[in-house]
Amino acid sequence: MLFYKIPTVRLPRLMLMGSAEIPAHCLHITRTLSETVLYYIISGSLDLESGGQRVLLNSGDIHIFSKGEFQRPLKAGACKYCYIHFFDNFETVDMNSALISEYISA
Repeated sequence: MLFYKIPTVRLPRLMLMGSAEIPAHCLHITRTLSETVLYYIISGSLDLESGGQRVLLNSGDIHIFSKGEFQRPLKAGACKYCYIHFFDNFETVDMNSALISEYISA
């Protein structure tokens, strides 16, 4: 599982934030991300390929997409979501289940 190190000495610098609604017959955009982006799914679902993997987001899900990831829709579907684009380059840490359990119990 991928985690992000976000410095606590200052707030992250926001580039863009807002909400979007994709009608059932439309697709999300295809792009390569030029910044880190957080999505919060308000309703519906969003089915994407990002970073070479399928990312299926449903109502209530939050996902952070890394800068430089190629993103494309896998299917059309109604979705309402909020997004935040960050200027910051966050350091990522990949942890398996054992490391997560060890970190939480410490």
